[in-house]
Amino acid sequence: MTREGWWAVVGISLVFGALAGGCAFLISYQEYEHPFPDPRRVWWASMETGIVAFLFFGILSTLIFLWFPVWLKPL
Repeated sequence: MTREGWWAVVGISLVFGALAGGCAFLISYQEYEHPFPDPRRVWWASMETGIVAFLFFGILSTLIFLWFPVWLKPL
């Protein structure tokens, strides 16, 4: 893979990871807001969820984009 292709893969993966992390943060913040009385605890728990989702989907999309040309090769 060329250098430009590698940076494209990393950029697209970061975008997908950021979208997933942001959505996970917002959803978990809304869910944790009711049972936890302390807003700082809600924020940190939601941030942890968002970071985990960012890492998971960032790594997953990188692996998919790196293996995509291998999947398209004729048998």
